[in-house]
Amino acid sequence: RRQRQMCIETVVWQYDDLSTAAYVDGSNILSIDGRTLAELDLAENEYVYGLSYSQDGTVLTATIVSSEETERIVRLTLP
Repeated sequence: RRQRQMCIETVVWQYDDLSTAAYVDGSNILSIDGRTLAELDLAENEYVYGLSYSQDGTVLTATIVSSEETERIVRLTLP
């Protein structure tokens, strides 16, 4: 069986519950079990700088920055 290695720079989870972990892979935000939570439309010079959950855990916010130092926010309502 092949092992899959991952290099994750941006990961976030709620409280001590790692089952809520979400991470960024290129322009996609994925759950810890590999489900796609969002496919972001990023410009060539943009990347996801950070992820954060709302206090009640219903919204995941992605902070996107560009090489020109612009910043925008994308909020994802979670099921």
